[in-house]
Amino acid sequence: CTHHICALVSRCVLGCVHTIYVHWCQGVCWDVYTPYMCTEYSLLQYGDSFTEDATDESLRETFKKVGEKHAVHITQEKIALIESRYFPDESPWGLFRQCKFYLDRFAEIGNSHTAILTSPMEVTALEVRLHGGVVTEDFDESVTHVVCDTSDVSRIPRLRAIERGHTHKHHFVTTEWVQACIQGSRLVDERAFEPVC
Repeated sequence: CTHHICALVSRCVLGCVHTIYVHWCQGVCWDVYTPYMCTEYSLLQYGDSFTEDATDESLRETFKKVGEKHAVHITQEKIALIESRYFPDESPWGLFRQCKFYLDRFAEIGNSHTAILTSPMEVTALEVRLHGGVVTEDFDESVTHVVCDTSDVSRIPRLRAIERGHTHKHHFVTTEWVQACIQGSRLVDERAFEPVC
């Protein structure tokens, strides 16, 4: 059972007891039930040792062995669930975790090859991502917020026309809404920041 814990006495560091989960021992120790008899436990699955100090080189080698097949991929929704369960109202870095943003920064809607070079939206994109939001180049139904710059509202009528074809409606806001949320450490009412064309 992986919940049982065994203690191994390190022969390298006198008096030091290493506490590890049994499943860490399996395949390393000869006898999991008599851990004090273990002699071959210094190197675990990836070559990391808990009986010797780590060096830059040993850490590089260990991380090479871990590889991509052991990487855990987690969705934004699961991250949001974990944050809301264990860190409610505590982390400003998850402020926009439930939001997906389309930033009006392309001359042709959804075409990243037509990026407007003078648009301040790149800074807004960084701020949104820093606070847990997702920025997309596609204006689709999964978008929760459309962020526009007040200095260029020329594409809003076209964005509104596309929105009419969506079953899910979007919040149209200005970059000031993003700033107000960050400064207030909470999502503020979008209606007060709706862009005017």
